[in-house]
This record gives sequence, C-alpha cells and structure tokens, in this order.
Amino acid sequence: MPDHPAVETRMIPSDPSLFKEIRDWLAGVARKEGFDERETLELSVAVNEACANIHRHAYSGRDDGEIRFQLEIREAMFNIRIRDYGKRFLPEACRTPDLENPSEGGYGVFLIHELMDEVEYIRKEAGTELRMTKCRQAGSSVEKGHGHVGQT
Repeated sequence: MPDHPAVETRMIPSDPSLFKEIRDWLAGVARKEGFDERETLELSVAVNEACANIHRHAYSGRDDGEIRFQLEIREAMFNIRIRDYGKRFLPEACRTPDLENPSEGGYGVFLIHELMDEVEYIRKEAGTELRMTKCRQAGSSVEKGHGHVGQT
C-alpha cells in the first residue's frame, strides 16, 4: 500500500450532457475500491446534484463554465473535491426543504448532506469548492484497491 493516497483529477465544462461521464468515472473507481452498489449510487447522486447546482446557480445555466474534480481514496474513505469558478455558493442561505409539502427544486444540497458522510463548502475568491467524503461501510463486498485510483 502506498504511503499516500493516489489522486486523480478531471475537468469538464458545466454542460449537463457531460455529467454522466463524471458519474461513470466515479462509480468505476468506487466499485474498484470496494464500495458496494448502494454506496456507489449515493456517491453518483450526490456528485450529480452538485454538478446540477453548479450549472444552474454558479454559472446561471451556462454550459461553458469550468468544473474541476479531484478524487482521493484513502483506505475506506472516498474524498472528492468539486471546484467551480462561478458565483460563490452561500450554504447558510439554503433552507431544509419541507418534505411534508414538496415543491419543485431545492433538494440538491439536502440530498448531498443526506447521502455523504462529510460535506464542506469553501468559498474561494472566485467560485466555490465542495468537499465531500463517503466512508465505505464494513462488509462491503468487492476487494479493496488499497488507495489506487485508475489511470487516465
């Protein structure tokens, strides 16, 4: 096992048609690293919600904004950073949705917090960095990859 985890990065424009490419990449790495299907699905949904929020809010629906991803697997922890350079996100401005009276939209941040083990928004001079961690549960079935991330 390496002394430090492998890190892999990707960048895509804020075009929703490309979000599947990121979901597939992350899901492939998660499965290889021993995350079960439920954990992998939760990662995929959280990342997709983050990308959708970046597209809609940080870049006001533009498809040409930059979204950078940094992935790190450390033992049983899947750490991902998602960085945009659009309008800064203010998490304190988000309200928890009223699940008794559903409305259109407003569930992305709530879902991200529900699906991930740790969530942190960091305001940058330009844009926002979202840091999320998902911990692999004991007993996940696939053999561990020991912190190696697939090559590009």
